[in-house]
Amino acid sequence: VAATGFAGVDTVDSFCNNQAGFAGLPGTYAAWISDANSSPATRFTHSTVPYVLLNDLVVANDWADLTNGSIKTRINVSEFENIIEGGCSVTGVWTATTPSGGYAGGPDCEGWTTNEDQISAGVLGSAGESNSKWTEGGCSERSCGEAAHVYCFQQ
Repeated sequence: VAATGFAGVDTVDSFCNNQAGFAGLPGTYAAWISDANSSPATRFTHSTVPYVLLNDLVVANDWADLTNGSIKTRINVSEFENIIEGGCSVTGVWTATTPSGGYAGGPDCEGWTTNEDQISAGVLGSAGESNSKWTEGGCSERSCGEAAHVYCFQQ
């Protein structure tokens, strides 16, 4: 999903759930996004079953596989099953998250609470990558006022 301007990690999770609802997807979702107080490593269910895209491609066999530094396929399918392709202006994903699921240390758009261009920047992954850059360093930092995607994982 593409987004900008949140009020913290909890609202990004809510955004994921709202977008899933709009797309008719069942379940509860959490954003692959971190700040100084929380990260997927602390918020996510550490699944023992595969993480799978809507087009049935396997991203990772389980939590350990998801967080080992690379994934099996790019996470480039939207909640409406649209393929996300192109350069970083199209594939950038807000994360501030390391490949292991921890906080990357920022910048994180002030804990994902600002969308002001001049205040901060956010660490981006890339939906075009399957190595560690899928979550960290896939694209250059971006102004918080610019839109980027968010990875949403069913819990």
